[in-house]
Amino acid sequence: MGYADERFAPVVGSPSPNAALTRFFGGGRIGWSSAVGPRLHLEPAIYGHVGAGWYDGYYNQMTGYACDVGVSLDLRIRQHLLVGAQLGYDVVTIPPQPVLTPAGAGYVTTTAPAIGDPWVSYGLHAGWLFW
Repeated sequence: MGYADERFAPVVGSPSPNAALTRFFGGGRIGWSSAVGPRLHLEPAIYGHVGAGWYDGYYNQMTGYACDVGVSLDLRIRQHLLVGAQLGYDVVTIPPQPVLTPAGAGYVTTTAPAIGDPWVSYGLHAGWLFW
């Protein structure tokens, strides 16, 4: 399970001072371990997550689907300490949604177009295994 909250700089014409993308998802990871020394293992893996994502601010609180897939390479030191790097492909897809738009003295309902927002993610990580 994971949670991510990304903030963006103010956008000209945006109804809010900044926009944010929030994702909440769960998934899995599978890999293998190969010994490189008596207390050192190299552990490549692949991972994937699915869940929900929503934009707040710039996209006026639109909700959709979030997923990611990727690869990672860890170095396990002395059975408990993991350090590594990952590279992934992430996407949030927002289906067409109704939006209230000011029109004259009232509001009119329009349909916002579908949004597909993909990006590549990468980073370093560390962890401690308790078993």
